[in-house]
Amino acid sequence: MKTQRFVAVKDVVKLTERVAPLLALRSLGKVEPARYAEFGFDATEPARIKLQLGSATRELIVGGKTPGGQDVYVRTVDDDQTYVVDGNIARDLETAESRLMERALHGWDGDEAIKVKINLGEQTRELGRSPEKKSFWSDPKTLEEKDETATNWMTKLDRLRVVEYVEKVEPPPEPVLSVEYYSEKGKLLGRLELASKAPEPGKPDAKPEYLVRTEHTRWWGQVVQSTGEQLVQDATGVVQR
Repeated sequence: MKTQRFVAVKDVVKLTERVAPLLALRSLGKVEPARYAEFGFDATEPARIKLQLGSATRELIVGGKTPGGQDVYVRTVDDDQTYVVDGNIARDLETAESRLMERALHGWDGDEAIKVKINLGEQTRELGRSPEKKSFWSDPKTLEEKDETATNWMTKLDRLRVVEYVEKVEPPPEPVLSVEYYSEKGKLLGRLELASKAPEPGKPDAKPEYLVRTEHTRWWGQVVQSTGEQLVQDATGVVQR
């Protein structure tokens, strides 16, 4: 069995709120093995939900959908009782890598950031935006004058998304650039790091991969190679202006 690990934040909190009580919609009692096919329990390798409750473990075997509905049958492993539960729980877990994986790089609203500090090697530049004109970024001394290059770069950075999370990266990558985000009151909201990872030995034509990590994700996540490469290349023009 393959285990896939990834970062899940907001959506998994919602799932936990439904799973923690896990109230049955209907109890069907014990179903005889001869009727397993009727309830979808005849799969060779059925889906299972295993819950750790303190020191106790509760395991459920997932069956089929209820007739004409979206709820599902589940059967408890310990006492062999069958229930009907919310089908969304099973669907979220069956496709967790797509439905639950965290896409947002920050847990705060993007409009909260009123100032950023970009670090590229030994070079640093600060950008700001006025509360009235949050659609563009400027030099902090001239907030009313839009810096087109900086604004375009920040827009691309805001659209950056993780394709796949990486639990362990060996050797640990060194960030190529980092961005610190500050609120209107000067509070540090978070930090984004973008790093490059050299291709594996023996692949001379392969391009370096790009990884991103923030205060929200904690883990490194792989991003689209061309997007990461372009952000790093264009960062020089932003910082040096």
